[in-house]
Amino acid sequence: MRTNGRQTNLDLEELIARIEDNAPGYPTCLLLNEVGEICLKAKENQKGEEFLVENLGHQEKMRQAVAFCWLTVINEKTQRHTELLANYRSNPANAEIVQKVEEGLAQFR
Repeated sequence: MRTNGRQTNLDLEELIARIEDNAPGYPTCLLLNEVGEICLKAKENQKGEEFLVENLGHQEKMRQAVAFCWLTVINEKTQRHTELLANYRSNPANAEIVQKVEEGLAQFR
């Protein structure tokens, strides 16, 4: 693993393209984590953060969980997604994801 948290050398556009195309070679959760790492390290990365926001509404719960996790961490630094995350948390359909992500994040705080 690389010291900065990244596990690939793919740039943001390549990551998003591979996720959208369900390209073989990397698990989707790893690619979404890479998007999150890029967004966290950048002072602002609108395209990456918008992609994470889109994944909050994805039918795959894993994609929702990874996106929710990264947006929560990014929001702690920037306060850009407070309302969006509050709305996601308040939806009973998301309760399991919210609980698991918050339990996981608590281990790193």
